[in-house]
Amino acid sequence: MRKMLTLVMVLVLIIIAAGCVRIKSHDTDAYDEGERYGESDNRADNGKFYAGTQRLELMGMFKELEFSTRRSYPDIPEMRAGASFRLIGEEVVDGQNTKHFTCTYYDYPDEFGYEGELEVWINKNCEAVQAKVDDGLVTGPETGPATLELEYVLSMLNSDTYSFVFSEDELKEHLREKYISIDKASQEVRDFGFGDVEVIHYEFTKEIAVEDYDYNRTDNLVWEYARIGPKFLFTKSVYSNSEGSFEEHIVERVIPY
Repeated sequence: MRKMLTLVMVLVLIIIAAGCVRIKSHDTDAYDEGERYGESDNRADNGKFYAGTQRLELMGMFKELEFSTRRSYPDIPEMRAGASFRLIGEEVVDGQNTKHFTCTYYDYPDEFGYEGELEVWINKNCEAVQAKVDDGLVTGPETGPATLELEYVLSMLNSDTYSFVFSEDELKEHLREKYISIDKASQEVRDFGFGDVEVIHYEFTKEIAVEDYDYNRTDNLVWEYARIGPKFLFTKSVYSNSEGSFEEHIVERVIPY
Protein backbone atom coordinates (compact mmCIF):
# COMPACT_ATOMS: atom_id res chain seq x y z
CA MET A 1 0.00 0.00 0.00
CA ARG A 2 2.83 2.37 0.86
CA LYS A 3 4.53 1.72 -2.51
CA MET A 4 1.25 2.43 -4.30
CA LEU A 5 0.82 5.71 -2.34
CA THR A 6 4.37 6.74 -3.22
CA LEU A 7 3.78 5.99 -6.91
CA VAL A 8 0.62 8.10 -6.88
CA MET A 9 2.50 11.01 -5.30
CA VAL A 10 5.25 10.73 -7.96
CA LEU A 11 2.64 11.01 -10.71
CA VAL A 12 0.98 13.98 -9.00
CA LEU A 13 4.28 15.86 -8.69
CA ILE A 14 5.18 15.13 -12.32
CA ILE A 15 1.83 16.52 -13.48
CA ILE A 16 2.20 19.63 -11.30
CA ALA A 17 5.77 20.25 -12.49
CA ALA A 18 4.74 19.86 -16.12
CA GLY A 19 2.21 22.64 -15.74
CA CYS A 20 4.53 25.10 -14.06
CA VAL A 21 6.46 27.74 -15.99
CA ARG A 22 9.25 29.72 -14.40
CA ILE A 23 8.81 33.31 -15.51
CA LYS A 24 12.31 34.54 -14.90
CA SER A 25 15.67 32.82 -15.34
CA HIS A 26 18.16 33.40 -12.52
CA ASP A 27 21.72 33.44 -13.79
CA THR A 28 23.09 34.79 -10.53
CA ASP A 29 23.13 33.16 -7.12
CA ALA A 30 19.54 33.12 -5.86
CA TYR A 31 20.80 33.87 -2.37
CA ASP A 32 22.55 37.11 -3.29
CA GLU A 33 21.13 40.06 -1.39
CA GLY A 34 18.35 41.72 -3.34
CA GLU A 35 17.31 38.72 -5.44
CA ARG A 36 15.85 35.55 -3.99
CA TYR A 37 13.44 33.11 -5.54
CA GLY A 38 9.88 34.28 -4.98
CA GLU A 39 10.66 37.95 -4.45
CA SER A 40 9.03 40.67 -6.48
CA ASP A 41 11.23 42.08 -9.23
CA ASN A 42 9.88 45.51 -8.28
CA ARG A 43 10.44 46.26 -4.59
CA ALA A 44 7.99 49.19 -4.88
CA ASP A 45 5.20 46.79 -5.86
CA ASN A 46 3.82 46.18 -2.38
CA GLY A 47 0.62 44.38 -3.31
CA LYS A 48 1.94 41.04 -4.55
CA PHE A 49 1.34 37.62 -3.01
CA TYR A 50 3.64 34.63 -2.92
CA ALA A 51 2.43 31.96 -5.30
CA GLY A 52 1.12 28.83 -3.60
CA THR A 53 2.03 25.19 -4.15
CA GLN A 54 5.78 25.75 -4.47
CA ARG A 55 7.27 22.66 -2.73
CA LEU A 56 11.07 22.96 -2.26
CA GLU A 57 11.03 26.45 -3.76
CA LEU A 58 9.58 27.56 -0.41
CA MET A 59 13.08 27.07 1.03
CA GLY A 60 14.31 29.79 -1.31
CA MET A 61 11.66 32.15 0.06
CA PHE A 62 11.78 31.45 3.79
CA LYS A 63 14.38 30.44 6.37
CA GLU A 64 11.71 28.78 8.48
CA LEU A 65 8.20 27.60 7.82
CA GLU A 66 5.64 25.54 9.72
CA PHE A 67 2.07 24.91 8.61
CA SER A 68 -0.77 22.44 9.08
CA THR A 69 -3.97 21.46 7.29
CA ARG A 70 -7.16 19.67 8.32
CA ARG A 71 -10.08 18.47 6.21
CA SER A 72 -13.29 16.67 7.11
CA TYR A 73 -16.43 15.89 5.16
CA PRO A 74 -19.71 14.15 5.96
CA ASP A 75 -19.14 10.41 6.46
CA ILE A 76 -15.36 10.80 5.88
CA PRO A 77 -12.80 10.74 8.74
CA GLU A 78 -10.70 13.83 9.37
CA MET A 79 -7.59 14.16 7.19
CA ARG A 80 -4.50 15.88 8.64
CA ALA A 81 -1.19 17.00 7.14
CA GLY A 82 1.60 19.42 7.91
CA ALA A 83 5.28 20.20 7.45
CA SER A 84 8.07 22.36 8.81
CA PHE A 85 11.61 23.26 7.79
CA ARG A 86 14.38 25.34 9.33
CA LEU A 87 17.66 26.63 7.87
CA ILE A 88 20.59 25.31 9.91
CA GLY A 89 23.59 26.19 7.75
CA GLU A 90 25.24 26.71 4.38
CA GLU A 91 27.67 24.21 2.85
CA VAL A 92 29.38 23.30 -0.41
CA VAL A 93 28.08 19.97 -1.75
CA ASP A 94 29.48 18.51 -4.97
CA GLY A 95 30.92 21.91 -5.84
CA GLN A 96 27.60 23.73 -5.35
CA ASN A 97 26.74 26.31 -2.72
CA THR A 98 23.80 24.92 -0.80
CA LYS A 99 21.50 25.76 2.06
CA HIS A 100 21.04 23.04 4.66
CA PHE A 101 17.57 22.50 6.17
CA THR A 102 16.11 20.21 8.79
CA CYS A 103 12.54 19.15 7.98
CA THR A 104 9.55 17.30 9.42
CA TYR A 105 6.30 16.28 7.76
CA TYR A 106 3.19 14.14 8.20
CA ASP A 107 0.16 13.20 6.13
CA TYR A 108 -2.76 11.18 7.42
CA PRO A 109 -5.45 11.01 4.73
CA ASP A 110 -6.61 7.73 6.32
CA GLU A 111 -5.14 4.85 8.33
CA PHE A 112 -2.36 4.52 5.75
CA GLY A 113 -0.75 7.88 6.53
CA TYR A 114 2.93 8.56 7.11
CA GLU A 115 5.31 10.94 8.85
CA GLY A 116 9.04 11.56 8.71
CA GLU A 117 12.10 13.66 9.41
CA LEU A 118 15.01 14.44 7.11
CA GLU A 119 17.69 16.95 6.28
CA VAL A 120 18.00 18.38 2.79
CA TRP A 121 20.59 20.53 0.99
CA ILE A 122 19.26 22.71 -1.85
CA ASN A 123 21.21 24.64 -4.48
CA LYS A 124 20.50 28.14 -5.81
CA ASN A 125 17.73 26.76 -8.04
CA CYS A 126 16.00 25.21 -5.01
CA GLU A 127 16.87 21.71 -6.22
CA ALA A 128 17.77 19.04 -3.68
CA VAL A 129 21.38 17.91 -4.21
CA GLN A 130 21.73 15.90 -1.00
CA ALA A 131 19.45 14.47 1.68
CA LYS A 132 19.92 12.70 5.00
CA VAL A 133 17.32 10.10 5.90
CA ASP A 134 17.57 7.51 8.70
CA ASP A 135 21.19 8.53 9.35
CA GLY A 136 22.18 7.88 5.75
CA LEU A 137 23.22 10.43 3.09
CA VAL A 138 21.90 10.21 -0.46
CA THR A 139 22.93 12.36 -3.43
CA GLY A 140 22.17 12.69 -7.11
CA PRO A 141 19.09 10.95 -8.50
CA GLU A 142 18.41 9.30 -5.12
CA THR A 143 17.47 12.65 -3.55
CA GLY A 144 14.20 12.68 -5.51
CA PRO A 145 12.67 9.61 -3.82
CA ALA A 146 14.13 10.74 -0.47
CA THR A 147 12.31 14.09 -0.55
CA LEU A 148 9.16 12.90 -2.33
CA GLU A 149 6.88 12.69 0.70
CA LEU A 150 8.09 16.05 2.04
CA GLU A 151 7.51 17.74 -1.33
CA TYR A 152 4.02 16.30 -1.58
CA VAL A 153 3.04 17.73 1.82
CA LEU A 154 4.67 21.10 1.02
CA SER A 155 2.51 21.29 -2.11
CA MET A 156 -0.54 21.47 0.16
CA LEU A 157 0.38 24.95 1.42
CA ASN A 158 -2.28 27.30 -0.01
CA SER A 159 -3.20 24.52 -2.44
CA ASP A 160 -6.29 25.43 -4.49
CA THR A 161 -7.56 27.84 -1.82
CA TYR A 162 -6.07 30.97 -3.40
CA SER A 163 -5.71 29.83 -7.00
CA PHE A 164 -4.89 32.66 -9.41
CA VAL A 165 -4.76 35.28 -6.64
CA PHE A 166 -1.40 37.04 -6.94
CA SER A 167 -2.15 40.59 -5.76
CA GLU A 168 -4.50 42.50 -3.48
CA ASP A 169 -6.38 43.82 -6.52
CA GLU A 170 -6.94 40.27 -7.78
CA LEU A 171 -8.02 39.23 -4.29
CA LYS A 172 -10.68 41.94 -4.17
CA GLU A 173 -11.93 40.97 -7.62
CA HIS A 174 -12.01 37.30 -6.60
CA LEU A 175 -14.09 38.17 -3.53
CA ARG A 176 -16.54 40.27 -5.52
CA GLU A 177 -17.09 37.37 -7.92
CA LYS A 178 -17.26 34.53 -5.39
CA TYR A 179 -18.75 35.90 -2.18
CA ILE A 180 -21.86 37.97 -1.59
CA SER A 181 -21.51 39.03 2.04
CA ILE A 182 -18.39 40.28 3.85
CA ASP A 183 -19.30 39.66 7.48
CA LYS A 184 -16.11 40.98 9.06
CA ALA A 185 -12.95 42.82 8.02
CA SER A 186 -10.31 43.57 10.62
CA GLN A 187 -6.59 43.89 11.32
CA GLU A 188 -4.48 42.54 14.13
CA VAL A 189 -0.81 42.16 15.07
CA ARG A 190 0.84 38.76 15.25
CA ASP A 191 4.38 37.37 15.55
CA PHE A 192 5.23 34.55 13.15
CA GLY A 193 8.77 34.26 14.48
CA PHE A 194 10.53 37.45 13.32
CA GLY A 195 8.61 40.21 15.11
CA ASP A 196 5.12 41.70 15.01
CA VAL A 197 3.44 42.04 11.62
CA GLU A 198 -0.02 43.25 10.63
CA VAL A 199 -2.49 40.50 9.71
CA ILE A 200 -5.50 41.27 7.49
CA HIS A 201 -8.57 39.23 8.47
CA TYR A 202 -11.74 38.64 6.40
CA GLU A 203 -14.86 36.58 7.08
CA PHE A 204 -17.34 35.86 4.28
CA THR A 205 -20.66 34.16 3.68
CA LYS A 206 -22.12 32.87 0.45
CA GLU A 207 -25.66 31.59 0.14
CA ILE A 208 -26.16 29.02 -2.62
CA ALA A 209 -29.77 29.05 -3.78
CA VAL A 210 -31.68 26.06 -5.10
CA GLU A 211 -32.73 27.95 -8.22
CA ASP A 212 -29.06 28.39 -9.19
CA TYR A 213 -27.50 25.05 -8.23
CA ASP A 214 -30.42 22.67 -7.51
CA TYR A 215 -29.58 22.68 -3.80
CA ASN A 216 -29.36 25.05 -0.84
CA ARG A 217 -26.12 25.59 1.06
CA THR A 218 -24.36 28.25 3.10
CA ASP A 219 -20.58 28.58 2.65
CA ASN A 220 -18.47 30.32 5.31
CA LEU A 221 -14.86 31.34 4.81
CA VAL A 222 -12.14 32.98 6.89
CA TRP A 223 -9.06 34.37 5.12
CA GLU A 224 -5.97 35.94 6.66
CA TYR A 225 -2.79 37.24 5.07
CA ALA A 226 0.27 39.16 6.22
CA ARG A 227 3.38 40.77 4.76
CA ILE A 228 6.21 38.28 5.14
CA GLY A 229 9.36 39.81 3.68
CA PRO A 230 8.77 41.48 0.28
CA LYS A 231 5.33 39.97 -0.38
CA PHE A 232 2.07 38.96 1.22
CA LEU A 233 1.53 35.36 2.33
CA PHE A 234 -1.85 33.78 2.99
CA THR A 235 -1.49 32.59 6.58
CA LYS A 236 -4.93 31.16 7.32
CA SER A 237 -7.95 29.78 5.51
CA VAL A 238 -10.94 28.16 7.18
CA TYR A 239 -13.82 26.91 5.05
CA SER A 240 -17.04 25.36 6.34
CA ASN A 241 -20.53 24.88 4.99
CA SER A 242 -23.99 23.98 6.20
CA GLU A 243 -23.57 20.41 4.92
CA GLY A 244 -20.81 19.66 7.43
CA SER A 245 -17.66 20.06 5.31
CA PHE A 246 -14.61 21.69 6.91
CA GLU A 247 -11.16 22.67 5.56
CA GLU A 248 -8.40 24.54 7.38
CA HIS A 249 -4.92 25.75 6.36
CA ILE A 250 -2.82 27.54 9.01
CA VAL A 251 0.74 28.91 8.91
CA GLU A 252 2.03 28.73 12.48
CA ARG A 253 5.54 30.04 11.87
CA VAL A 254 7.36 31.68 8.96
CA ILE A 255 10.61 33.67 8.81
CA PRO A 256 11.77 35.35 5.58
CA TYR A 257 15.39 35.88 4.54
